[in-house]
Amino acid sequence: MRRLAPLLVLVLAAAPSTALAQINLTSEGGFLFDIEDATGFAPGSLSNGTTDAYDSCYRLNVGGAEYSAIGSATMSLGGRQVEFPAETLSGLLVRRLVYVPATGGDYARYLEVLENTGGSAVTTTVEVFGNLGSDGGTVVTGSSSGDSVVSVADGWFATDDGIDAGGDPSLAHVFAGSSPPLSPIAVSLSSDNLSYSWSVTVPPGGRVVVMHFAVQARDRATSLAEARRLAEVPDDTLMGIDDYLDDVVSFGIAVPGAPRPRFTSDFEADEGDEIVVEVAIEDPEGDSFTFSWDLDDDGSFGEMPGVDTVRIPAGTTDGPDAIRVGVEATDSAGNRAQRYRTVRIVNVEPRITSTPPLVISVGVDLAYQVTVDDPAGEADPPSFTLVHGPARMTMSDTGLLSWVPTESDVTVAGETLAIEIAVDDGDDGMGTQRWDLMVSPNHAPSPPILAYPIDNVAILDPMPRLAFQNSEDQDLDPLTYTIQLDTADSFDSPDLVEWNLPEMPGFTSVTLEAPLPLDQLYHWRARANDGTTDSEWRQTSFWVVYDPLLPPRDAGVDAGEMPDAGPPAVDAGMMEGGGGCAAAPARAPAWLGLLLV
Repeated sequence: MRRLAPLLVLVLAAAPSTALAQINLTSEGGFLFDIEDATGFAPGSLSNGTTDAYDSCYRLNVGGAEYSAIGSATMSLGGRQVEFPAETLSGLLVRRLVYVPATGGDYARYLEVLENTGGSAVTTTVEVFGNLGSDGGTVVTGSSSGDSVVSVADGWFATDDGIDAGGDPSLAHVFAGSSPPLSPIAVSLSSDNLSYSWSVTVPPGGRVVVMHFAVQARDRATSLAEARRLAEVPDDTLMGIDDYLDDVVSFGIAVPGAPRPRFTSDFEADEGDEIVVEVAIEDPEGDSFTFSWDLDDDGSFGEMPGVDTVRIPAGTTDGPDAIRVGVEATDSAGNRAQRYRTVRIVNVEPRITSTPPLVISVGVDLAYQVTVDDPAGEADPPSFTLVHGPARMTMSDTGLLSWVPTESDVTVAGETLAIEIAVDDGDDGMGTQRWDLMVSPNHAPSPPILAYPIDNVAILDPMPRLAFQNSEDQDLDPLTYTIQLDTADSFDSPDLVEWNLPEMPGFTSVTLEAPLPLDQLYHWRARANDGTTDSEWRQTSFWVVYDPLLPPRDAGVDAGEMPDAGPPAVDAGMMEGGGGCAAAPARAPAWLGLLLV
C-alpha cells in the first residue's frame, strides 16, 4: 500500500509584532485541520478548517481567562498530535493536546489537561467556545438528544450551512459520552457561536482531563454517524493517551475502584514487523488483581492469563489493517476494567532490489528481470508496469522487462533513454525505479581461437574434444558458438556435423559422442554470435589414426613399402584425456606404412 505521509505545513503570516503560525494536519478524508500555534492567539483552536468550516473555533477558557500559552508547540504520535505548553490559569497548570488521526476518521481530538500542583483542591470552570464558518446560515442537523435544539442535555450536536453535501463541510461537535463522570453545566449555540463548559474540581496533586472532538464530513448523514461513533469512544479515539485515560471526566472510560490497565507499547507497526503489545496494570486501592487477554477480538477474555506482553510474529501482517487485542483486569473486590488496544498495520511500499542494465547493444534483448522486496511477502503479490520507455519495450506480468533495440535506437554521445518502471503491491503502495539507458552500435565478436586438435595433428582418440579459446565482445554481449566438423574442407559433405552451444568459462568445447572412422583427415571450424552478428570462422584440421603401439590390423601388405604421403606424427592428446604434443618417432614401424597405404 502507498503510505500517505502526514501533511505538516508551517504557514507564516506577517503581523506587526507577533508571528502567527498554523500547524496543518490533514485527515484521511482530506479535511484540513489548521491548528493555531501562535503565542497569545488562541493556541490549539482551528482557524478555518476545510473551505471555511470554522472562523476560529474550539478556543479554551479556564476560570474565565483564555488559554494563551507562551512558546511553540511540539509534535508527538508520529507527527499527528500537537502538544501545547503549559500555562497557569486559576491556580492550575493547563495544557492542550490536539490529535488528528492519519486514518480511521475525519476528526480532531482535544485533551484539555488541568494539573493541580498545590496542596488544596481547585474548582474552576472549563469552557470550549468558538465561531463557525457557516455564519448566519448555521443550522442544527442533529443532536444526541434526538432533536435540533442544542441544550445541556446533549453530549454532541451537528451543524451545517444551508446546503447538504455542498458549501461548507458538515460538522459535528462531540463533548460528552452517554454516561460521563462529569456532565457539562452549559451547552449553547447562538447563531454561529458555540460554547460548552464544565465545572471541574482538581484534587491536590491530581489531574483532570476534558476530552472533546471536532468532526468534518462531506454530508450531514456522515457527520451524524461519526458523532454517534465518537460518543462511544472507540479504540481509535484513545490512541496514544493511555497516561490520561483514568483522568478523563467527559467520557465514561475509567471504572471507579477497578484496576487500571495501561498499554505501554507502540500503537502502530509496519506490515511484516513483529508486533509487541505490553500492558501495565495498577490498582488505586492496592487490591490484588488478576488479568487475561482477548486476542481474537471476540469479546471473550481468558487467554494468556497473567502475561503482560503479547507478541504477534513477524511476517504475519499485511497493511493497511488493524489488530485489536484487549485486556481485562479484576481485583479482589470484584471490580473489573477492560481496555482494548488497536495497533494500526501500516502498508510498506514494495522496494525494487534488482539493478537494471545501463548499456545495451543493438540486437540484444534487454531481458531485465525485476526483483522486489515486500515485508508482507505473498500477501502483497506485485503488479509491474512500464511507466516510461522507448517504443517496443514491454513489461511482463512476472516483471521481465524486454526490448531489442535497432540501429535507429542507438544513442549518441551524451544522450540516454529515460526508463521508468513501477511495482504496485495492491494496497496503494508503489515502488519505482528510474534510470538512463545507453544503446551502443553492435560490434561483432572476435573469432574464437582454436586450441585442439589443430594444424593437421594426428590423434589416436576417435572421440576427441574440440576446444577453443572464447571470443571477445566489445559490447559484453552474451555469446553463443557454432561448431562444424566435416571430412570436406568446404563443409558441405554428407558427413557434416554441427553443434550450437553457449559460452563456457575461458574455453568452450564439445566432445564427440560417436567414434570417428580412423585414418581420415577431418576439418573443423568455429564462430561466435552475440545475438545478432556472427564473428568470422576459424578453421583447422586433424587426423584420426590407428594407435601404432597396437598390433597391426592387416599384415598382408608388404611392410617394407611406405607411402609418399599420409597423416603426420601421432599426438597423444590434450586437455582432458591426455596430454603432450605431436612428435614423430625416429623410425616408423614397418607395419605403420601398411596402415597408411
